[in-house]
Amino acid sequence: MKLYHYTSFDSFVKIWLTKQLKFSPLNNVNDILEIDFSVMSKNPQQLPLYHAFIDLRLSYRQISFTMDYSESIKGCMSPMMWGLYADKLKGVCLEIDFDKLDLNEKILHGEVKYVDKINKVREIDSSIRTIGELHEFMVDKKDELMFTKFKCWVEENEYRILSRELEYLDISEAISAVNLTSYESLEYNLAEKLVGNTVPIQYFHYTSSKDSHPIMSDARQAAESKKKVKNGKKIYEQSKKYYERYKGDWNYDISKVEYDL
Repeated sequence: MKLYHYTSFDSFVKIWLTKQLKFSPLNNVNDILEIDFSVMSKNPQQLPLYHAFIDLRLSYRQISFTMDYSESIKGCMSPMMWGLYADKLKGVCLEIDFDKLDLNEKILHGEVKYVDKINKVREIDSSIRTIGELHEFMVDKKDELMFTKFKCWVEENEYRILSRELEYLDISEAISAVNLTSYESLEYNLAEKLVGNTVPIQYFHYTSSKDSHPIMSDARQAAESKKKVKNGKKIYEQSKKYYERYKGDWNYDISKVEYDL
């Protein structure tokens, strides 16, 4: 499975050099309905667990990814995600090979579920007495408590990784491609110097057909082709000037032409 992480170019540089993704506080999520979430109990003796729940939930940090939308629409092909999370098309989308991530049993991860209505208060089992038992309850109910968002966010198609212990996620073996939106930009030139030939560099664009659809193409090949076209045009223009200069001398060796590229 491939996952995709959108980020600004400045953040990409740090990520590429360290090969790490930083976990963010769980109360930093963009869905405000996720932030205000609590538990309740009919037993007043369990009221301290309400406060424990808030601390436990906020002790988790997260990293968000986008999944493939379909076989043809990859997670790096979302104009909305490029606009929202990649500095309005100037950033980068990292392609991550999920199977090469080292996720231990203490790391929670899974697809986010999108619902019509968020249950803001979850009643806890009357048998729960300790913080440890409350944490076990949270892990057991993690899909509802930490992997559910309101349906208006469905186009994010999110896969989430949570941890209480890690500050960074090691992705040194998992980066499978670097995606941008142009091969004629400062960002591409810098990325090409940073990445070299370690992984493919691709760019997001649309086909020029009548029914235009998003595609990813090899940025290096496109840049090289563009360079050849420009060089070809320069050669053509210089060869014509050279010919005009010596066309009156039928005995002059015009194959001595030298091109300035």
